[in-house]
Amino acid sequence: MEGPDPELRLSTLQDDTLLGESKRHADEIQRLKFLLRKHNIECDTSLPVTIKYVSKNASLVKSTNDDLKPLLPAEILLRILGFALTSPVPIIDPFYSLRNQNITMIERFSRQYINIQCLAVSQVFKTEGLRILLENNEFVFTQAVALENFAKVSPQLRSTIKHVTFRVVGRYYDDVARNVDLTGNGCYHDTIPRFLAPVQARPYGMVNDNGIQAYCWFQLGDFLRAMQLPRGMMSKDRPKLFPGISTMRLDLVNFCDHLPLGMSAFAATVRWHLGRIVDELVVTGLPDLEASIDEQMILKNLLRDEGIFSSGCPAFVSVNDGLKSLPVYGYNHHVVTLKKGPGKKVSKKSPTPHHPEGGKPPKSTHPAGHTIWKWAKEQDDEPKQWIEFDRASGRPMSEVEEEEDDEYDDSDDQITFGTLLGLPFLPMFAPPHVNQGGDELYDDADLEGMPELLDPEQGAA
Repeated sequence: MEGPDPELRLSTLQDDTLLGESKRHADEIQRLKFLLRKHNIECDTSLPVTIKYVSKNASLVKSTNDDLKPLLPAEILLRILGFALTSPVPIIDPFYSLRNQNITMIERFSRQYINIQCLAVSQVFKTEGLRILLENNEFVFTQAVALENFAKVSPQLRSTIKHVTFRVVGRYYDDVARNVDLTGNGCYHDTIPRFLAPVQARPYGMVNDNGIQAYCWFQLGDFLRAMQLPRGMMSKDRPKLFPGISTMRLDLVNFCDHLPLGMSAFAATVRWHLGRIVDELVVTGLPDLEASIDEQMILKNLLRDEGIFSSGCPAFVSVNDGLKSLPVYGYNHHVVTLKKGPGKKVSKKSPTPHHPEGGKPPKSTHPAGHTIWKWAKEQDDEPKQWIEFDRASGRPMSEVEEEEDDEYDDSDDQITFGTLLGLPFLPMFAPPHVNQGGDELYDDADLEGMPELLDPEQGAA
């Protein structure tokens, strides 16, 4: 069965309300003021809040002895701060403790590339450092509680984030901890013929149900719900956690083919709260196509008009000491095109897309307005490239052209086979009530139980 997180995902924030935070901040300010008065130091609250208000020839830290401490310009300090807070790898669960079961062994040392202690130097360093930290790095969230904790960052800084990755590590619970073979219709990954999922023992106080309890689709729902912040008292619209997001990636880990229907866990959140928020959605680790077709349909509703949905094989698998990364290849792409209203048609002179990395796409050989170009990749270890899609079906043009060639080859085979027998060419798939010459074989009495076929043009009229 599928159920909510038995570890009470919000237990760490139940007592961490806004009133509690304000009280702690006020107590800390009073404690610091008491220390300043105790040492006969005047409390000055008129410090600049950003470095741009500091003179170019003045330093951010006043020195009592100019011979011992050199004065650095603000531009130099900003560059130093940029080097200290820019990581070459994505930052996992920022401002929150890591969960070793959700990361690889190498990722446990990923935070050593930045020096977060720079934010504690002064209020100026904290203000400018947070801006640099959020603008110059990519973020991966592996816990829904870490995503909700990220809401403490100001909306102005969160709006600078354009891409985010959610790593949803599915968990299973039973009476006794063990490894269970959850191999489904196909292998979990081409490199893993048997999917041995780790099953944890039920925490104390959890309802003892028969069978294995999964926390997979419900966990994805927790991630999506965390993206929607509470509505303000004087506002009609609910603010979003990432107002400026344009691309998103979902890495589903340990999702097997035996999971029950999970669309109810997040369908209402996508439909009524989040809506269409991204232009590109990449999902890895989805269960078998037949087992997750409903969930894919709901996830596609996160895309804006002409957004691209890409699905690939799992990127991670759980091992004894955490996660193990897997190669991702064979992406399936699909462009989601919203239904146009009656009287709205696609313009043949649509603007040519331009990507900051790929530039302009190559010239299409198809009629204008019939195709659309997207900047996507086939494998994670390969760079992105321009891919042409059929605007009507949303499928890659390479697949559409391949099917058309196969149908053309089949028709040629039928003509050749009839010519060898010396027979005239007749359609092999004629309607059962019409003969090859066009005379009806059945009377009206035989057609009473057959459904009536309407002409689309007449129906539209």
